[in-house]
Amino acid sequence: METPKPPSVPTRPTFGWVYFLLPPFLTFLFYLPLFRNGFVNWDDPQVIQNNVHIRSLGISNLHWMLTSFDTGNWMPLTWLTLALNFLMGGLRPGGYHALNLLLHVLNTGLIYLLARRLTRENQPKPGAPNQGGGKFAEFTAFLTALMFGLHPLHVESVAWASERKDVLSAFFYLLALFLYMGYVSMPRRKGLFYSGSLLAFALSLMSKPMAVSLPLVLLTLDVWPSKRFRWNAAPLWIEKIPFFALGAMGAITAYLAQSSARAVASFDLYSVDLRILNAFRYLVFYPWKMIFPVGLSPLYPISPQWTLDDNLECGFGILVTTAVVVVSFLFRKGAPYLGVAGLAYLAALAPVLGIFQVGSQAAADRYAYLPSLPLFMLVAAWVASQWKRSSPIFFMLCLLLSLAMGYVTLRQIHVWTDSKTLWERVVGLYPGQSVTAHTNLGTVYQGEGRYGEALAQFQMAAAIPPPSAVTHNGIAAAYFFMGKMAEAQREFEAAASLDPRYASPHRNLWYIHKSRGEWKEALAEIQKAVELAPDNPDFNQCLGETLDHLGQAGQAQVYLRRAEDLRMGILR
Repeated sequence: METPKPPSVPTRPTFGWVYFLLPPFLTFLFYLPLFRNGFVNWDDPQVIQNNVHIRSLGISNLHWMLTSFDTGNWMPLTWLTLALNFLMGGLRPGGYHALNLLLHVLNTGLIYLLARRLTRENQPKPGAPNQGGGKFAEFTAFLTALMFGLHPLHVESVAWASERKDVLSAFFYLLALFLYMGYVSMPRRKGLFYSGSLLAFALSLMSKPMAVSLPLVLLTLDVWPSKRFRWNAAPLWIEKIPFFALGAMGAITAYLAQSSARAVASFDLYSVDLRILNAFRYLVFYPWKMIFPVGLSPLYPISPQWTLDDNLECGFGILVTTAVVVVSFLFRKGAPYLGVAGLAYLAALAPVLGIFQVGSQAAADRYAYLPSLPLFMLVAAWVASQWKRSSPIFFMLCLLLSLAMGYVTLRQIHVWTDSKTLWERVVGLYPGQSVTAHTNLGTVYQGEGRYGEALAQFQMAAAIPPPSAVTHNGIAAAYFFMGKMAEAQREFEAAASLDPRYASPHRNLWYIHKSRGEWKEALAEIQKAVELAPDNPDFNQCLGETLDHLGQAGQAQVYLRRAEDLRMGILR
């Protein structure tokens, strides 16, 4: 006799996979126009297009990746991924954009998993805003991932080919957080989760030094949702020692790399009080851009003069920051996640708040890539708590938000189409304020044969202090193409004297002397250029041709062969 089967218990259908897959899918969909974009003349030539060190995976190139401070960063893992891009597709920009987008899509998926784990990890008290069990956790994770993937503030990190380091470092950073939460919450295989988190942190540091903030973020997770933080909890501090040790090494390496590139601004140029005031301003700047992503710019130049608007913005930043601190303190028991989100945001943003000013930008959209996460999650948790029992309304809100963010994201992707759209955007927003923007736009116009317009842009850049060797090199090149050789030579010499380590003016002076038949002078200039940039294939080619003309055929062949080897990525 057949035993009757027990009646099946109806179960509520789950949409967990939909929640998980939809944000990465929508992110990929809205970023498809990225594949029409090319490279831009901002770091891309140095990092990718003219970088012979990524053209093969020979021992010498791998050694360079591990030891180089080129571009003011130590990022061997980023160099390795760029080399793999070159091996698979040469210098076609689509491949570089594709890997950047893939990493951003993966990061969006990781955000969902991390936000879901953080939300489910917490055991709320009655009446807390994150009650709702699994549905609340899924809603929160879904909306957090959606905002992270589609927000236009993140376009710069994805659409700029050279900013591979941002999305790559973020992938390992998020993985380290996820594995750490596994170490904290899982009863088994704790050692595996801990080791994996530490390894992921090391890989994140090898991609971009901004990852140094992770140990501090781990401490905020110990406060909430883990609720395991105690000042006198020795095991908690001991387990952090390897993370802080790695972070300290990363910070020292980053400082040395930036110093070697002379990118760290002196305190004589930007005083301590000015840096502190600006830090308060930009603590509020990024959340404001998250709420109202208008006027997004690839570059936000530092104001050449301190104005009343600067005072007002800094004062507003101090007031808002003070208010947030007070509210977080007052609700520290009932809503500890408020203070934790603020601390995590501050920790992640601290390396780029300008206390140690690097570069000429006051702020950058890419700086908000990871620091935006705790704020997005806080907003998502509040929305989910309001609509967790009304799924259709919740999804309608998410759909409208996706369309709004996606529209602005599409427009921002267009800004990165090419160098012309990029710099015309910056110059349009900040005319007469950025040496980099006017110089690079002048270079674009010069490449189009618009020499008069190029010269005007270079001259606008030259009017902004301090003097720039690159700008004067651009002015000289414009004069050269306009046939004004005397003016060109004067400006090339000025560029060389402004920066004795800048090789391009010497190669350009070689052109002038060569055109006049002054081969002795031409030889001296191109030898100086090769001395300053020994791995530049064009400079080696010019030196070989000069030596050959002077009858030194044997020595000429050395440099001509080296030029060919360098173009193939062979270093000797």
